[in-house]
Amino acid sequence: MAAPPVHGNLLSYRLYTRPRSQAAYGHGRPRTARELNAQRILGALAARGASTAWEIAKVRFPNDNEHSRRKEKEFRRILQGRTDRGRHSPGMGDSGLVYTEEEGGTARYRLTPHGMLYCVDSLGLGDAQVDRMAAAYADAVPRVFGRWDELKGALGDGAYKLRILARGILLDNPAIPRHATSPIYELMSYLQLKYHRNFEVMREADLAEQVSYWYYTYILYDPTPTAARARARVRLLTEALGDMHGWYTRFVREANAHYRDRARAIGASGLLA
Repeated sequence: MAAPPVHGNLLSYRLYTRPRSQAAYGHGRPRTARELNAQRILGALAARGASTAWEIAKVRFPNDNEHSRRKEKEFRRILQGRTDRGRHSPGMGDSGLVYTEEEGGTARYRLTPHGMLYCVDSLGLGDAQVDRMAAAYADAVPRVFGRWDELKGALGDGAYKLRILARGILLDNPAIPRHATSPIYELMSYLQLKYHRNFEVMREADLAEQVSYWYYTYILYDPTPTAARARARVRLLTEALGDMHGWYTRFVREANAHYRDRARAIGASGLLA
């Protein structure tokens, strides 16, 4: 049985997974044959979901088995890495982009949440391609991709704000625009604190939750909303969130309790006496 996927939190994605993967597999237009093959693999997994190396190769050569077999071997080396003369070259599984599942002795590959974000950013996925990925990974990130049609209905183009996170922008920087009525900085900062122990190892379900908290926090507390965005926010609260309203409210209350406790700690320190 395959080991569970190992990856870190969103800070780990920004500081580790994203830059290392860009160095290994490219960002934007591929510069080498290896980068081209890597981006074809990732593009196929984004569109199809879990697939074998053979299935990925057939996307490229649907009617040519000879070329598909050769390409399958190339793709497998990139996915799994290779050992040559005692030295191991890491594969996409080692980078945290891809998780390998074993089914009846056959390896199937799928994107991790880090891999999904990397594809959105470094492959420059268009809206239709993001839609396909959302459908393929609805179970992996259920609160976002599992409700993608509802989100698009409520937010329109605003649903694709996930691209901001894919660029590694966590919005927990004090330099972001501050507005008295928007707690986005405080909530994003708390979100990173909530998962700060998971920089190296994090359950995939917990990472999906962190991604979901980030997404809804940005949408609901956009510090510079236009009138259209404000209306979309109301539609999101009344229509798309639905039964998730309680889930997100608990997060906000948890953050509020954290800051209240820290304020008490400062007061109890005696420094303000």
